[in-house]
Amino acid sequence: MSDLPRYPGKFRGYPPVSEEALLAWLSPLSDEILDLTPPDFRELMMERIRWAVSWFHLLPASSSCHHFEAGGLLRHSLECAKIFLSDMGGVLQCPMLFAGAIAALTHDAGKPLTDTVVTDSSGKSRRNAFTETPLCFSARIGYRPYFLRWRRNRHGSHDRILPAIAGTRFPTSIRDALAEKGADMPEVIRMLLGRPGSGAGCTILDGVLRADMKSTSDYTASFREPFFQGGITSDLALFVAADEMRSELKLNGEASGNGVSADRLLGLAEEISDRDLKHSAPESLSEDIRRALCFTAA
Repeated sequence: MSDLPRYPGKFRGYPPVSEEALLAWLSPLSDEILDLTPPDFRELMMERIRWAVSWFHLLPASSSCHHFEAGGLLRHSLECAKIFLSDMGGVLQCPMLFAGAIAALTHDAGKPLTDTVVTDSSGKSRRNAFTETPLCFSARIGYRPYFLRWRRNRHGSHDRILPAIAGTRFPTSIRDALAEKGADMPEVIRMLLGRPGSGAGCTILDGVLRADMKSTSDYTASFREPFFQGGITSDLALFVAADEMRSELKLNGEASGNGVSADRLLGLAEEISDRDLKHSAPESLSEDIRRALCFTAA
């Protein structure tokens, strides 16, 4: 599977990586989000993170700008939630802080609906974007990789659809919890419709915008340049390689915890990232990923 993390370069599609593996890959970021979330809302925040993992999966956030690698939309969404909670923790009361964090986490929820078309390798079978997650679509086509193409004239469409999917972004469980904890629900609704009053709704939308801009600028400064200079060298390639190896072992009826060699794992990562990773020390592998995927280096 050459060049998986590169987009829009040639590759063999986005693999059916398990949602558990994605959660393991992003666990440091999700743990920070939970630490910043008011205690009464942490369980609901984790549920929304799982929702984001399911619906965004390995989709990129853009075709060639920020977070355009596999998993970019998911990482960007989590980064925005974390930044919002960090910036607004001393500004908003707990219920509205949580409402804003969910707004930040889901601010790009329209992109998979309006900006992209997910298909099989032939382009003949398409995902139903409103009812089918990428992983469910992959299962429907035989657990094969899925592909995507970007729609023309898509810019702005994902923002315009947000009022129509307010119930998806803020399901009943979220709305009930916010109302129970004393959130200004009329203002929450106005914020979701993009027409806030002069109070907390405006503060939330401003905080979401600033979190979006900060995630984008931080990406450009700390990730995109090394990406272009030599490709992905760490977590993404390794976690996809490990997940593929786990799937291979499962299909072959082998146990997944019986001493898979680090060389074999690194070899798969090299094929995925298209650069030489064999000289990396086994200690450089993510311990969290290795442990979550039940692998131990030989």
